[in-house]
This record gives sequence, C-alpha cells and structure tokens, in this order.
Amino acid sequence: MKAGIGILMITSLFACRPSLSLQRSETGVLISEKGKLVMGYQAAPLQINGAFERAGYVHPLYNLDGVILTEDGPADHPYHRGIYWAWHQVLQGGKSVADGWVSEGISFSPLKMNSGKRRGAAYIDAELRWILTEAANQPEIIREHTAILVHPATAHYRAIDFTIRLVPKMDSVALGGANDEKGYGGFCLRFALPSDISFHSGGHKIAAREKAVEAAAWMDFSGSFETGKKSGLTLLVHPESTGASTSWILREKKSMQNSVFPGRIPRLLPPDGWTLKYRLIVHDGSMSGPQLERLYQTYITVSNH
Repeated sequence: MKAGIGILMITSLFACRPSLSLQRSETGVLISEKGKLVMGYQAAPLQINGAFERAGYVHPLYNLDGVILTEDGPADHPYHRGIYWAWHQVLQGGKSVADGWVSEGISFSPLKMNSGKRRGAAYIDAELRWILTEAANQPEIIREHTAILVHPATAHYRAIDFTIRLVPKMDSVALGGANDEKGYGGFCLRFALPSDISFHSGGHKIAAREKAVEAAAWMDFSGSFETGKKSGLTLLVHPESTGASTSWILREKKSMQNSVFPGRIPRLLPPDGWTLKYRLIVHDGSMSGPQLERLYQTYITVSNH
C-alpha cells in the first residue's frame, strides 16, 4: 500500500477558529486554513509494499500557497516519511533489539489521538506504543507522547510546534543514530528537493557535505518548490530540548534533512524519558536571516506548551 494521509473518509469536523479547521478520520487528521490545506498527521500505521512500517508523522505538509512540500515513501528511500523522528539504533540492556529507521523488529501501535483548538491554534495530541516485534511476548519498549500545535499563518509564514516525549517502558533503553561517521537520526524532514535548494543558518549560507555540519540552532531550507516561486522551511531547535543540537545532516538530492541527536553513540533514556522540542516555520521565501533569528529568539523566549 502506498503511504498517505488516508483521510478521505471524514468522520468529524472541528472548527478551531474562522480560519482554521480540522478534519479527522480513523487514520489521521487534516488541517486547513481559509480553504487551503496546511498539513496532515498520519496516526495509523502504514507500510510500503509490506515493509517500512511508519506511524505518528506529518504528511502531507503544504506551503502557504497549498503546494505539497513533503514526500512519503519515495522510491530512493522508501522508509522516509514527511516530517518524522526516527533512530537506527534501538538498544535494551546494551543489545540491539530493533532498527527504528527502517522499522525492523519494531512496530508502532497508536493508543489515542485528540485534536481540537487551543489558544487560537489547532492542536494534535497523540500517544503511541513502540513494540518489539521479534522479542518474546512483543513487549512495549517506548511510549511516545507527541503534541503538535499549528498556528494561524501570518502574511509571510506559519509556525508549527512539536513536543515529543519518549518514555522508556523497559530498563536500560537507549537510542542512537546511524552507526557510522554520519550518525544521522532524530528529527527529520523529507521534502521534494528543488534544484536550487539552499541552506542558511545564523546569518550564513551553509554548504552541504556527507558528514554532519555544525551551525546555529536553526536551519533554513529554501528553494523553488513551485515553478518560478520560492518558499522555504526553517527548523528551530529549542535549547530546552533534550540534547539540543547544532549538528545538521544536509542533502541536496533525494534525501532527508536532519537535526542530529544523539549521533552515532547511543544515549540512555532516563526513567522520565526525553523531551524533544522544535518549531517548524513554513514561509513564503521572503524571510531574511535576521528575521528568522528574531523568530528563533521569540520561540525560545515565549513557551507555547
């Protein structure tokens, strides 16, 4: 089955303000504003040709003109899926028990999903169980609690907040990125890459390379996502996020973009888990470096959760 939001069968409609609305089905939620689609959240598990199970991620994500930015299950990397968070190394008691990046030895079981309005924005609160499928009795290894807050658009951008809490349900649980010098893993963006993609961070243009690059705590990805018109995405990493990172995997062709955490060396989850916090800015391509820096400073100063 080709992955997608799977929400054509609408079961309910919530109005969160005159400009924002949510459409909910058995498999996810679709958010729109003033008749334009904003984003979808896929709550139910999906697979690509019987493999690469994924659940609890954002796709499709649209720019301010209603153009789809993200990809789900692309041919070059079928395990990539829109806006998502995943790790190759899933360990328990120091031993590898699953690969969460390509969904080997693990599945994702939704427990509940709430959606509605909050402070003039649309929200999604979801809970998933990470299950070890190759272990005896298929135990739960991690409980995921994800909160997404979608703000109304301004003239030039929209902000979307993510708070992801991962709580271990077994002793000595650890997560790590790719077990190589790249170390990719964590919060990722898989979008259709335009030929003129550019990367900017902290007022500087950043060159992509094979290994992770060090930059500021935000990264902008801009280009011609639609013919003849530029738009962009900027990912902001909150300093209170567990292991707040300034390392980035950047790709110019057929791949995902990644705020790297924790890197190649796995890190144990404490009993109360990790809390990862990010803000995604979807903008019209007119945002300058100083403007994006001001948006970052606003984000880290004013709590939205």
